[in-house]
Amino acid sequence: MVMLRYMFPEYQSILNTLRRIALNSISSFSLVITLLCCFASFSVSAAESTTPQTPAINPATSMGSSSSQEVSVGSGIIFQPRVWTGAMNLKHTVLNKTEFIQNGKTTGIISSNIDFESTMPVLGIGMAFSFKRFILDGYVQKTSTGKDETIENQAGDPSYSGQDFTGMNLTGGVGIDSFPKTEKTTYDVEREDYSITLGYQVTDSFIVFGGYRSGQTSYDTLVKTTILPLNGGITNDKIPDRSASYNFKASGPFLGLSYNAPVLQYGQLGFNIAYAQLDGEYNPPGQKITNETSGLTYGITWRGKLYKNLSYGLSLDKYDYEFSELKDSRPTSEGVGNQTLSVKDEIMTFKFTLSYVF
Repeated sequence: MVMLRYMFPEYQSILNTLRRIALNSISSFSLVITLLCCFASFSVSAAESTTPQTPAINPATSMGSSSSQEVSVGSGIIFQPRVWTGAMNLKHTVLNKTEFIQNGKTTGIISSNIDFESTMPVLGIGMAFSFKRFILDGYVQKTSTGKDETIENQAGDPSYSGQDFTGMNLTGGVGIDSFPKTEKTTYDVEREDYSITLGYQVTDSFIVFGGYRSGQTSYDTLVKTTILPLNGGITNDKIPDRSASYNFKASGPFLGLSYNAPVLQYGQLGFNIAYAQLDGEYNPPGQKITNETSGLTYGITWRGKLYKNLSYGLSLDKYDYEFSELKDSRPTSEGVGNQTLSVKDEIMTFKFTLSYVF
């Protein structure tokens, strides 16, 4: 364990992320059991007169979808609905820096960065159709509201550090920006995704697929500021709470490849990877910023049968969306303002899926 931490600095961070995902997945376990009972009772009556389908893998795992678990390819038209639940860990980072330049020299830098992480329960529904070696798949999923908070300590004006204000009422006497402060920012975040995919089974193990997907991260912020009086002084000055809403959306086409292999009689193990060059849209308060966004996803899935046409899947997907670095220069009262903006979502999702083949 010690050697792993030394060799891989992100080892503990990955463990903590998986731990949070596991805890949130447990919160959805009762829903899984309910769905399992409903599907199982239906399959007992339906499967009496239905020949079990030959299992073949439909990846359709484009950019974070929950793939169809078992679709029979090459034996006519097959329809397969599915539902899933699990947990999504989302890391959202915004780096926004404006550098003011006058007469070729930097006169000031303003940064307004956002960095939070939340793990949320996720629910989804999808449908797949297969005909011969072609597979058409679609899905939609959404998380519940997740939360995170950050605390920032601001030192205040250093010119007051050596002065003694013990017992003095500093209300209105000293500029409020001169006081040391603590800012607590609370984030309420949600994530939703949908996709449509067309796949083709090249061999028994390999499937190529492509399609269109869209995903959006939306969050509200609330900033509460606590003023700390200067060096023993007192003050009744207050800074009002501040709130804002943001969203980051990435939509566009993608291409991917899936490899699937049976594991004795127990089930099938699948791996998938997909890449997309998407249109990104970032909406801070009162603004709309668009630029290209690249996306990469990769994952692993285990699929197995529960009863004849009823199957289950366990999957772990990791995908990133990165808003290409955006630079903007404009004249300001302080010279020229060079703004650099980048936005990134890093998402890891664990799902438990139930699917039924008709």
